[in-house]
Amino acid sequence: MEIFSNSSAQVVMISTTVLLIVLMVTLAIRERRISKARFLEGLIWLQKLRNILSLVQQHRGLSNGYVCGDHSLSLRILPLQTQINLQRMALSNHGTWIANNPDWAAIQEHWQRLSTGFEKLDSNNNLEQHSKLISSILYLIDDCAEQHQLYEVKDQDQRSIRYLWQDLLVTAENVGQARAIGTGVAATGRCTSVNRIRLSYLHQAISNVSQQNHDVRNAALNNLLDLLTQKVIVDSPSVSANDYFDVATLALEEVLVRFDETLAELKQLIASKSFI
Repeated sequence: MEIFSNSSAQVVMISTTVLLIVLMVTLAIRERRISKARFLEGLIWLQKLRNILSLVQQHRGLSNGYVCGDHSLSLRILPLQTQINLQRMALSNHGTWIANNPDWAAIQEHWQRLSTGFEKLDSNNNLEQHSKLISSILYLIDDCAEQHQLYEVKDQDQRSIRYLWQDLLVTAENVGQARAIGTGVAATGRCTSVNRIRLSYLHQAISNVSQQNHDVRNAALNNLLDLLTQKVIVDSPSVSANDYFDVATLALEEVLVRFDETLAELKQLIASKSFI
């Protein structure tokens, strides 16, 4: 009987151990699936927020050129506003995370006021209001990354992907500011001392990042820096608002292309069986 009892106890112990192992493996697999789903959803949000960010940045540049005197830019502003409104509605309908987000509600209210009232603002107020709105979108992007735990995700070089929004999007915003201020300068044909200081600072910031970070280095960015030095930050600017805006846009889009390519690579990596 004692032998039987010991044998039974061993069977129970082994069975319990096996069950615990199976349970732990099952929970680990389930957590892995949940994490992958959360990461993928976060990357989708990141892409959508990046898209609307770049559109609002465009609106800042074009509207600044407009209030500085180049009213021909209105032909580009109205279609852009329509595009932003469509993106805004699509974002609101994408999911409950953003639909119930008070920061997103504040962004929408700010955009509605600004898009219908920018013509009444002077250049400084227009730039300030747009930059505040863009800062709010960047903050929401950071909140999205935290909510979906994207800080835990690493790219193929084993780097935390936080550089996507902390480096690439910040650099894009510096270029966006240079585009907006420079478009206004080109529209007026005059670079004030204040704008010269602003543009010189942005020129240096963009140049430093371009030299140090291969993720943002590109020929279009160099063309913008050269144009700023030669035809914008001078006594008599000699470039049209439309032409300057387009050169700056090419530089900004090159940075965003790098962002989009990395995002696409990450989606494939996370979807693969080898991830985590």
